Amino acid sequence: MYECPEADGFTKRLIFSGWTVVPEVVSSLVSLEAERHAFAGRNHNYTADYRRRGGQRLDFRTSERTARKARTGEARGARRAAAMTAFLLVWPSPSLAELGDPRRLAQGGRCHISALLDEVAARAAEAVGPLVESAPTDGGVDRRWYWTAPLLLDKERHPALTDLLLNPWNASYWAEDVARGFRAHHDEARAMATYGASALGRPPGDLAEVLAEVAVGGPAQCALRAVSSTVGLPISHKRPRG
Repeated sequence: MYECPEADGFTKRLIFSGWTVVPEVVSSLVSLEAERHAFAGRNHNYTADYRRRGGQRLDFRTSERTARKARTGEARGARRAAAMTAFLLVWPSPSLAELGDPRRLAQGGRCHISALLDEVAARAAEAVGPLVESAPTDGGVDRRWYWTAPLLLDKERHPALTDLLLNPWNASYWAEDVARGFRAHHDEARAMATYGASALGRPPGDLAEVLAEVAVGGPAQCALRAVSSTVGLPISHKRPRG
């Protein structure tokens, strides 16, 4: 008895070869074909423009700190984080992982991605409401909200775990070629967690929508939910985050 009619004709094939390269080649071709079927409605011509969209390693970019006075919430040091987008993607926020857990929101059934994102965006807006209610309503948009909001939510909801992850020795777990850049980002996050939301300017209008996308599909959140589910521990437990 199969779960669905489509599975009735499914068979498993074994391929034997003396060439060690065959498993990688077969898996790449199968993955490509699966992607073509999964996104059949999209125009996925593998042009130069398409290839330029991805395939890059996360880059914890830094720049020399200028003579100007550091903004409130910025870390001190000879180099500063040039952008915190990479940090947002690797920060295992239990708050976002809980807000965007599709299994809990779908309640055992299936939920269309647009409806799921709308629901998570509403939950995210409610969660960050107390943080942004006292934020400035004029002036330029402060894009630091995108990576700071999850950090401040975690500090409020899971303070012990947040302090653990922000401990300076955590940077030593990264490979040496990226550790220097990561340390600058790590220092930036630790400084912002110390100052809090009062260091930020006007929040972006799409903050809740961006947080929803990260909560549902962010690599750190997906990994955190997967590990938590596998080991049978809550998302907020320190071991899945380790």
